[in-house]
Amino acid sequence: MRQIETAVNYDERKIAFFSSDEKKWINKMRKLAEQHPDECQITVQPENNGGCINAKFPAKWLKVSVPRSMSMTEEQRQAAAERMRRMRDENPEELENDWLNEQMDDLENDEEETEDDE
Repeated sequence: MRQIETAVNYDERKIAFFSSDEKKWINKMRKLAEQHPDECQITVQPENNGGCINAKFPAKWLKVSVPRSMSMTEEQRQAAAERMRRMRDENPEELENDWLNEQMDDLENDEEETEDDE
């Protein structure tokens, strides 16, 4: 089993130093650095660091929260699936693969965390 590591440290200047080899965090850090280049910088790309990204950003961005509960009935799942099908059919150009992949990763991680808690 492969070990996954994510670490965050911050200093008295309130700058957070972030390191992770998890794909979802690598993607999130890249997106944040692209959207907020003055506040979030990638200091080492994963391609140059054994798959681990290093970044720095304002420590006030740090947040810990309880994962969302995804308890759906079979009826709710089917309705959600139908809405997604309609959205894909009506607006395929508006769906970005990165967004969809991120959502799928989040769902898979939520399911894994729920299984681990049981």
